[in-house]
Amino acid sequence: MLKDITLDIAKNIAGLGLFEEILVEQEEDTTKFTAYPEDNLLTVLANSKNKVSELPDKCGLLNLGFYVGLTNLYKSEDSNAATGTNNKSEIDRLVFTGKDNNNDEFRLTPTNLMKTKSRSFKGTAWEVEVKPAANKISELVQRGTLYASIDPNFVASTDNGKLVFTFGGAQGGGHSGKFIFADTNQTLKRPVTLSIQAVLTAFKQCSQGTPELKLSEKATSVSFDSGLIKYEYITPSQN
Repeated sequence: MLKDITLDIAKNIAGLGLFEEILVEQEEDTTKFTAYPEDNLLTVLANSKNKVSELPDKCGLLNLGFYVGLTNLYKSEDSNAATGTNNKSEIDRLVFTGKDNNNDEFRLTPTNLMKTKSRSFKGTAWEVEVKPAANKISELVQRGTLYASIDPNFVASTDNGKLVFTFGGAQGGGHSGKFIFADTNQTLKRPVTLSIQAVLTAFKQCSQGTPELKLSEKATSVSFDSGLIKYEYITPSQN
């Protein structure tokens, strides 16, 4: 289980290239993973379905580019991941072993050396909740990538039973586009401005699960379940 968890975290948090650290915390029935960049543009809160008891109560993952590269070496079924200890019998590393007994160690970081602190999302009054179709997500990624070059944000609104995304406009040099993303019987109180980068980053991770998008005037959430871990990507509104 530990190897699968390390690979899952590498793919869905560390591999995004946005974060310097991942905070790992044990809770009663789950293991929690938290990451956010200095600009707080996107916060990832992730909880494992089952507690990863091999890991210490609290620790950090740093040097995430190295971490991703290391886990990529041990994707085969005959490789293994375990924890190792120091001379005080404290868990302080991940130990990866291959079929030929090749091995690599990744040091865990004490939380007192980290900038990332424990964070939770107490929620908001979600106004619109949808489970978009895969083809709509794909088209959103294409459109968003295109328009991000002229305007870093887009606007979400509801109109006649549709969730509509509007790109460009005055901020985009006059270039603009309208994209109907999903059907909904809910209504946003007012248009919500969102970061293209943050929303696309979240949706790009969701190809392995069924994502859910939630919007309010304060924040937007994209969540999905990888089978091992439930991920929630939260970005504040840019209004």
